[in-house]
Amino acid sequence: MINLKTETLVSFDKATTYFTERPNVFTLHRWRLWGVIGVKLESTCLDGQHFTSIEAVGRFCNATGALGTQVAETGEQRLKLSEKAEQEMHKALMYFSLDATVATLTTQISVLDRLHESMAKAEEDCRAALERVFALWKAGAGGDAPRVVPAAMTNDSLVVHSSGLPRT
Repeated sequence: MINLKTETLVSFDKATTYFTERPNVFTLHRWRLWGVIGVKLESTCLDGQHFTSIEAVGRFCNATGALGTQVAETGEQRLKLSEKAEQEMHKALMYFSLDATVATLTTQISVLDRLHESMAKAEEDCRAALERVFALWKAGAGGDAPRVVPAAMTNDSLVVHSSGLPRT
């Protein structure tokens, strides 16, 4: 309850300036009538106009969290609250940026792992093909060692020519 002797009365229009996120005057009336989380904004009616106090706004914000707002009684306090909110925003953005970077790096690592597996499989296939080619050469034909032409130069995966490499 507002103590008219000790508390500083302000109109609802003026009271909106004591919040870091300036609510509409109608929001203050809604908080006066219905409250937030069962807590109503303390007010009094004088000559048909509604008033609250700076102290009542502080009690209301402390009791409800008032959508994360804090009461700023002076311009200096408002500036400090604004700077604090800006620091919290920068900290949140930094964490968001780090999360995005970690997610990107995780995706890139996954792609590199798949690429590495793919290259290892291709290397195994190439070794097996070369072993078959040289086994056939040793088993049968004499002459020069076969020359293997990479798949990029032909339409087949491996092409073996009878000339090209000197005999070892």
